Amino acid sequence: MGKLSNGIRKQVHKKMESCAKEIVNEVYGVAQKELSGFYSQGSPNSYKRTKTLEGAARKTPVSVSGDSVEGKVYLAQDLSYSTGTFDGEDVLYAAEHNTFGVVGKGGFWERTDGKISGIMSSILGKYFS
Repeated sequence: MGKLSNGIRKQVHKKMESCAKEIVNEVYGVAQKELSGFYSQGSPNSYKRTKTLEGAARKTPVSVSGDSVEGKVYLAQDLSYSTGTFDGEDVLYAAEHNTFGVVGKGGFWERTDGKISGIMSSILGKYFS
């Protein structure tokens, strides 16, 4: 490839990386907000709230490899609870689906997931229109 092609490729990679970082940060913010909103509904009688769920959102740094860019937003499965017998994965499931007596505004990950496409379209449009 010529110098011009390499220069253009580097510019596109930088744009891709910046775009991906913005998408990851936006989705991460939505996930954090949704997790915090879990506590806005209900008041449990059979267990004490620790608010550990509020910090379950995680993100990876954006990485560039060849012509690909990757970044992830996910819910930590390794949450530690001193109350009850559920591990982090069980609590995430029960909280998301309002099962096993867990009380709160479930559906936080489903709502986050439902917003990803719109976030991506909006941010991609800013960078690549």
